[in-house]
Amino acid sequence: LIAMVDDQTRHLLRSGNCSDNSYSDSENDGRSKSAELFASRRWTSVRVMYLTMFVSSMGFSIILSSVWPYLRKVDKNATPTILGIVVAMYSLGQLLGSPVLGWWANRRSSKEPLVVSCFLVLVGSCMYAYSDSLSAHDISNAYFMMAARFLIGFGAGNTAVARSYISHVTSVEERTSVMANMSISQALGFIIGPALALAFVPLGDSGVSVKAVDLELNIYTAPGFLGAILAVLNIVFFLLLFHERRVNVLDSGASTSLLTIQASDSSTSRDRVAVVGCIGLFFVVFFVFTVFETLTTPLSMDEYGWTSVKATLYNGILFLVAAVISVAVFMAVKPLSRRIDERKLLVVGFVIVFCGFVILMPWSSRSPLVRAAFIDPVIHPTHQTTPSTKMPTFRPFYNDSSSTNRGCPLNYPWCVNASQVLIEQFLAGAAVISIGFPICSLITYSLYSKVLGDRPQGTMMGWLTAAGSLARTLGPLFVSTMYDRFGPRWTFVSSSSFVVLAVIALLILYRRLVPLQVKSFLVD
Repeated sequence: LIAMVDDQTRHLLRSGNCSDNSYSDSENDGRSKSAELFASRRWTSVRVMYLTMFVSSMGFSIILSSVWPYLRKVDKNATPTILGIVVAMYSLGQLLGSPVLGWWANRRSSKEPLVVSCFLVLVGSCMYAYSDSLSAHDISNAYFMMAARFLIGFGAGNTAVARSYISHVTSVEERTSVMANMSISQALGFIIGPALALAFVPLGDSGVSVKAVDLELNIYTAPGFLGAILAVLNIVFFLLLFHERRVNVLDSGASTSLLTIQASDSSTSRDRVAVVGCIGLFFVVFFVFTVFETLTTPLSMDEYGWTSVKATLYNGILFLVAAVISVAVFMAVKPLSRRIDERKLLVVGFVIVFCGFVILMPWSSRSPLVRAAFIDPVIHPTHQTTPSTKMPTFRPFYNDSSSTNRGCPLNYPWCVNASQVLIEQFLAGAAVISIGFPICSLITYSLYSKVLGDRPQGTMMGWLTAAGSLARTLGPLFVSTMYDRFGPRWTFVSSSSFVVLAVIALLILYRRLVPLQVKSFLVD
């Protein structure tokens, strides 16, 4: 972009006064090499941001397919509510970290908060992996796991810095494409995280023990160590490859008369309603997807009687396929956004997500597999049949070693008389949601960046990231409570209602979701 500015400036100066302002061949060569070097460093730094988005997002999702059995291993008294808290602690940390890191980047530089945040991810990942190695004190291990997830989440607030940096080093024309790549990186981390757990399935529950460092490497702890390795890699890239330069701020030694003035005056103010609306839409996008992603492992173990290892394996395969679908959708949306209004694409994305939740609603005549070990006429006399009552029809497991902790527990009030979510529904709903989610996340990013305009966006991107973090904080808490008390049907019904509200809000704000105009003019 600097090279384009130089070419335009050179043409203007030569047309006005060639004898005084034309460049010599050596000057042209030097400026050309400088522009090429800057362009190379700029795009290298952008690609480092892609990795940052991937690592930050993967830090949330990589544990989702195994965290429930891992939590029950370190805390025998763990409940779905504690699971929701453990999952939510990451997002709570990101909620608090995003504005802080975004403010830091605005006041100082982007590199400082990026490096520090990756170090926090490194520490938190190691803490999570070592939760299994602590001396068994039941619930204290769960608290240690919560603290680890909070640190990882606070470090993952660097996504606000990454988005702000992208807004500074790209033009409006480039931004949709680059934001698409950022969204691809984030969605890959968000979706492929559970799929990466497939590589650790051969380790099993016991895994490998290294007594010298009190290390347990198994199917549950390996994701933590992988997160730590990626954090170290990210730090190295920041220190060696990242260069902080803004395309709309020229070097002090540059000779040019073409300047782009940022819209910082009161005559071109942001549409606050549109800004808040984009943040709200972004919240809904990640809230409903977090509900789905958090629920997959508990639902599959309760509905189909999968063991913890099978649930990790099968859900990992599911999310791997979902990641492939999402990447294909991202690649299709990028050219479509140039031909079709982005607001229309966003409506389509929300409708697709709504259809996915409708598919997931249980309507079959079959019931979930129930843990027979809980059936006792003395402990549970309400389940005895009488002439005036009808025994609910369900398919129990036999009480043997192979069925321990498998199937739907009868302490769920909905378990014995609920309809099963058929495996066909489960797979089809996951596929449909995997199509709608990338459309919504990408277009919301793009619209928000354009509504903000070409101003420093560190703090504002921090608030967008904070909204996503709040969604991922409330989502697990919401789904654990709804699923525990009311089962999958009302969980999916309530989630789809959020999508309906988002579509209504989008239609109300439709005309306001337009790019902020930026003034450009020549300075003598």
